[in-house]
Amino acid sequence: MSKLSKQNIDALVKVNFSARIDFSAEGGIKIEEIERIENIVEEQNNIEEHTFSELNNIFNNVRLNKKQKELLISHFLSLKETYFLKGEKVFNHEYASIKGIGRSTKKILIASFEDRLK
Repeated sequence: MSKLSKQNIDALVKVNFSARIDFSAEGGIKIEEIERIENIVEEQNNIEEHTFSELNNIFNNVRLNKKQKELLISHFLSLKETYFLKGEKVFNHEYASIKGIGRSTKKILIASFEDRLK
């Protein structure tokens, strides 16, 4: 969604899904333009327990700093979905677009996805 409008936000309320919305705008966004936003949940609270166990296994196999861990946590579900639904080639492209995680993490991540299939 390149432009944010009241109509876009109203449309989001009518469906049941989660999304990351960047409210930054050139010249800023006026607070009065956002009338009501409900059910904002911190992304980490949405991650299920088994997902955290997968992430902990990855963290145990590769040394990451705090910023890298945050990046991996925020992109983990999307990367996993891409890997299984769209294949490794699309996954590689999406992974490459995330700056700051590194190649060794990618190898461990793919290995973790493959282990889930066994």
